[in-house]
Amino acid sequence: MDGQSEAVERLLGFENGILSAPTGFGKTVIGAAVIARLKMPTLVIVPKTALVPQWKERLSEFSGRALRA
Repeated sequence: MDGQSEAVERLLGFENGILSAPTGFGKTVIGAAVIARLKMPTLVIVPKTALVPQWKERLSEFSGRALRA
């Protein structure tokens, strides 16, 4: 998680940004961690419906709240 932790901290240092990383790096985890830390309403758009449960699970994990999709 070292690379993920570093990515979270770096992303939080900017008002906006783009996270580009290879498959399996943990982009969903990083995104969920950033969203949870910002504590702001956020819209997540995914290119495939198969990714919705993954995002929902990670966002719930980091926010400690049940989410709807």
